[in-house]
Amino acid sequence: MGSRSNIFNFKILASYKKEVAAKRKTGKVDDFDADAFTFPLVRMLCSWFLESGEIISWLFSLMQWNCMARSINIDCIGFSNLKRGTDSIMVKYDDTKSDKAGENCTNKNLYANPHDPVVSVFLALGLYCSMEEVSLASRNSLFLKDGAPIGSAAHNFCNRLAAVIKKYSEVVANYIRCERANSHGIRKGGSRHATSGTTCPPSLVSVALRGEWSMGKVFDIYFKFGTSGDEYLGRILAGLNPNNASFACLPPHFTAPTTNIHIERAMVGMFGDVLENHPSARSILSLCLASIVFHSEFLQEIIQNSRGHPFETLFILQDESLLAELKKMVSTKESQEMKPTGIPPHVNQMIAMKEMHASLHSIIENFNTQTVNIVNAVKDAIHENDVQSGVVNLTTLEVSLIR
Repeated sequence: MGSRSNIFNFKILASYKKEVAAKRKTGKVDDFDADAFTFPLVRMLCSWFLESGEIISWLFSLMQWNCMARSINIDCIGFSNLKRGTDSIMVKYDDTKSDKAGENCTNKNLYANPHDPVVSVFLALGLYCSMEEVSLASRNSLFLKDGAPIGSAAHNFCNRLAAVIKKYSEVVANYIRCERANSHGIRKGGSRHATSGTTCPPSLVSVALRGEWSMGKVFDIYFKFGTSGDEYLGRILAGLNPNNASFACLPPHFTAPTTNIHIERAMVGMFGDVLENHPSARSILSLCLASIVFHSEFLQEIIQNSRGHPFETLFILQDESLLAELKKMVSTKESQEMKPTGIPPHVNQMIAMKEMHASLHSIIENFNTQTVNIVNAVKDAIHENDVQSGVVNLTTLEVSLIR
């Protein structure tokens, strides 16, 4: 009886699928599936939020994109979910849709983009923590306010996303269908960008684990989390180009210890209340502060173009002498304490080729310079010998004629 029932259900399902496909051709089926956001569209979305001073929406969209997350997963992220990596910030959910116990949640490595501050999650996190310093001091959650129900922050973001898409609908329509634009498209877009943005993408296992997607019972059991794969994936989602040697860049960071008097003064001025109540966030906020200092000219440009922008109140931009001292201590160069992670072999090869190219270029320049020097040296030697031997040549004739 059971097998007959299964066959019957299968026939009904097959028939239903055929009918839906036929109706879809004539436009008689409503499809509410979200269109995947492209990286250029996400960047424009971030720039729109930045221009309007909606820093919380800017950070929320970058967190969702970089984590390839559902908006509800970003909704309840707090300081307890963040941890400092070697050159990254790691995010780990308390639970997910398919794992309510949180037993299989994995760390997701988020990276800075020193080449493009608009999409740098380090910069966005630092600015948000500074501007919301007072309210964040009294709670663990980044986005959920005290007493607010779970999901309210995600709901607010979805409303703001819908509003900005409506405002810039003519631009958005060049990338996706506006009626299919919602926050789920950011999650879909992240996975699509990671897997199709390069001919050498991260492993599908890394993508599935970051997106918290099941690969089936067998794969879920035997294909486990790989840190290197997630780090490579995190760099791609940060907007770094995996086909360029600059992919191995480091986040802006301080070369002096955080106990330095100038760094400590800036940390207290920017994040004082947050540091007092969330001391474990100090190492993360130190990276964020370095990004703020590194991109200070970008922030000042935003202030000049948008009067009354919230960035005008930033402590670090009010003290030019302190900012000048901090700039001396910020670097993106590799050191013993800071080395790039998540770098695939082909990028290392590009770095080696770039160094070889620079060396060859220097050698060629030296050869060209050397050739000119040799010719001039030979000419001078011949002339000196002719003068000493009394031989008449063009040079001596010219000299005698001038006299």
